[in-house]
Amino acid sequence: MLLRDKSTTKAYQVGLTYPVVKAGPICRTPKVLGTADQNRLATEDQAEILGCLILDPDKISKVTLLDKDPDELKVRVIAPNQRADAFEGWTDVQTLGSYPVDAN
Repeated sequence: MLLRDKSTTKAYQVGLTYPVVKAGPICRTPKVLGTADQNRLATEDQAEILGCLILDPDKISKVTLLDKDPDELKVRVIAPNQRADAFEGWTDVQTLGSYPVDAN
C-alpha cells in the first residue's frame, strides 16, 4: 500500500533557501519550539530565556533548510553581520515562504 505524504512540510526541500515571511521563534530543539509556541513568544527577551531567537522578516530575510519533520523545519539563518547569522534551529512551517529563493 502506497502512503501519500500529507505533511505540512512536504513542499520543502532540504538544502534550498526559503524566505522568512512571518515573525516566529526558531529554537534549538522541536521540544523547546513547542514550549515557545505554547507560551506564544512575542519578544526577543522572551525567546532568549528559552535559548531561541525570533525570526523577523524585517531583519532576517532568508534561511537554508537543513532537515524537516511532518510539522516543523530545521533551518540555518542567513543574516550576514547580525548576531543571528548561522544560528540553527527548528521553526514552524508558517514562518517561511513555500517557494525557494536565491541564497545570495
